[in-house]
Amino acid sequence: MSSIAQNPSTYPCLNLIFSNVAFMSIMLLTREHVESKNQLQFNTEKIKQGWSKATFHNP
Repeated sequence: MSSIAQNPSTYPCLNLIFSNVAFMSIMLLTREHVESKNQLQFNTEKIKQGWSKATFHNP
């Protein structure tokens, strides 16, 4: 690690790569979170519809 710190020309490049990787991983995580949240909402709606059908069928 000390050789990288001593060579100033490679350091900004590495910094850029690390920040890009971090940004990409954050974007992927947030996208997965949003998709799972939408799936959960969808499942909840299906369960509600199922319950309303069940209550209508069994008066």
